Amino acid sequence: MLKNKQSGFTLIELLVVIAILGILAVVSFISLDAVRNKARDTVRISEVNEVRRALDIYYLTNGYYPYFTDPAHAGDGSWDNYELAANWGDLLDILYAENLLTMEKKIFPAAGKDNNVTVQDPYFEWGNEYTYQYMPADSPDDKPQSYRIRVKLESTSNPVLNSSLVGAFLYTDDLPPHPAACSYTLGYYCVGPRDDFTAFVSGKPVIYLYPTEKTEVAVKVNTKKITESIPDYNQGWDVIAYPDGTIINKADVQSYPYLFWEGPSYEPYVDRTKGSVVESDKVESFLAEKMEEQGLQAKEYDEFVEYWAPRMKSKDYVYVYFMPQSDYDKLIPMQIDPRPDTIIRTYMLFKSLDEPIKVEPQKFVAPERKGFTVVEWGGDKSELK
Repeated sequence: MLKNKQSGFTLIELLVVIAILGILAVVSFISLDAVRNKARDTVRISEVNEVRRALDIYYLTNGYYPYFTDPAHAGDGSWDNYELAANWGDLLDILYAENLLTMEKKIFPAAGKDNNVTVQDPYFEWGNEYTYQYMPADSPDDKPQSYRIRVKLESTSNPVLNSSLVGAFLYTDDLPPHPAACSYTLGYYCVGPRDDFTAFVSGKPVIYLYPTEKTEVAVKVNTKKITESIPDYNQGWDVIAYPDGTIINKADVQSYPYLFWEGPSYEPYVDRTKGSVVESDKVESFLAEKMEEQGLQAKEYDEFVEYWAPRMKSKDYVYVYFMPQSDYDKLIPMQIDPRPDTIIRTYMLFKSLDEPIKVEPQKFVAPERKGFTVVEWGGDKSELK
C-alpha cells in the first residue's frame, strides 16, 4: 500500500519567502516614492520657469522687476527686504493681475504674513520654500534690475540643479541656509539674471533713427547702468529725428548722427554650438558681410567694422557670435516712443582663439526696412571666457 507523501514549506522556507516579499515591498515603495518626488520636482521647476518668463515680459514692459517695501523700513528709502516668502505671494498677485501667468493660481498659495500660517509647499518642514528676492541697479533710488527665485527640490540629484545659480545674491548674503542664497548640493533650484555683480561691458552701442518725417522721439535703454553717452542720457533721450538719420538733441540743440551709450550689462546667453570662426586677417570682410545679412546698410556696418575689427585680432582666429534679436531685447530692453515700424538690433560677442573650433554657422534673414526704422549695433568689450 502506497503512503501519501505530504508536501509543504518548512519554517525556514516560509521565513525566506516572507523576507523576500518584504524586501520587494520596500524596494517598490522606495521606487514609487522616488517617482512621486521626481514628479513633484518637475512641477516645481515648470512653475518657477513660467514665473521667470513672466518676469522677463514684465521687465520688457516696465523696465524694472516687481518690488515691495518692507514695512519695517517704509518711507526711509531702504531696500532691505526680508519677508521673502511673503514676497512670493505678492509677486504672483502682480503677475496674475497683468495676465502673465497661465497656470492655476492655487498651485502657489501665498505665505501668510502672520508667522507664515499658510504653507506654500507641504512636503517640507517649514513649508515656505518658494522665495522671490529683488535688487535695485545701484542705489535705493533705482528700481530693481535683478532678481532671484529660489525653490527647494526633493531630489538633490536632479540634473536641472546643474544649471542652477549658486551662491549669494545680495552683497550681505551668507551662503545657505540664508533664505536668499543658493546651493545645488542642498537641493535649491535658483533662477534669475546670471552673474548679478560681474557685469559684461557693452561696447559702443549706437542707435540710428530713420522716421518717415521729422518726428519727436523718446528713447530709453534699460541696462544695469549707463556710464557714457553722447548726447547725455539724462534718464533717456528726447530728440528730434529726421528721415536722413540726423538727430537733434533737445537738451543741447546739437546735431548727432546717432545715439551712443556704454555701460555694464548682465551676462548674455550664448549658444556656443553656433557662430563663426574667422581668421584674424579676414575679420573686416566677415563683419561687413554678416552685418549686411542682418539688415544694416553700408554706412552703418562700416562704422561697426571700424570700431570692432581692431579689437578682434589679438590671435590667429576669433570665434564670433551674434545674439538673436529676441535674446538682445531681453538682455537690454529698449523703449522708443513713437513705436518704430522696423527695429534691427544686433549684438556681437567674441573670443580670440589660437586654433579653430567647429561650430554651426548662424543664419540671418534681413528684415524689410519699412516705415519708421531704428537700427542699433553693439557688442561686449569683455571677451567670452
